[in-house]
Amino acid sequence: PDVVVIGGSIANARDVFGEYLQQRLNENGPNIAWAELGDAAGVIGAASLNIPDSARTEIMIAITAEFRQICNEIIKENKDEQEWAEIEACDWFQTPSYCGGFDESEMAFTFSHYDENKKEYWFQLTLAEIKEILAGKKKELKMRLPD
Repeated sequence: PDVVVIGGSIANARDVFGEYLQQRLNENGPNIAWAELGDAAGVIGAASLNIPDSARTEIMIAITAEFRQICNEIIKENKDEQEWAEIEACDWFQTPSYCGGFDESEMAFTFSHYDENKKEYWFQLTLAEIKEILAGKKKELKMRLPD
């Protein structure tokens, strides 16, 4: 390896043996990088195991004019959730970056968003949230990677 990273409680003893260790490695091997978390490294690593995968794969993106236009189309239909549920369709609204429609089981609009690299993200919004977007109260969309 090019670098050996030393962390945890051993990193706290850097002033005791760090210089000696670096000299020995300079003769025969890689550089040393000292982790900045010290004793907390193990606890932070263990805690990260409890973070759900959904939290690791979520992103926030600003609402675009393209998606705002979809919201306008939804509101122009002048339907409530029950009426949307009766005509449920997963691909009612399609643009270059978005594809979606109303999902009766979720009682919400569900969408796929494709970023500039064609990576797909999923998100859903209620009719009330769509109205918030158009009123300027909601400025970002929370999306996640597909299951």
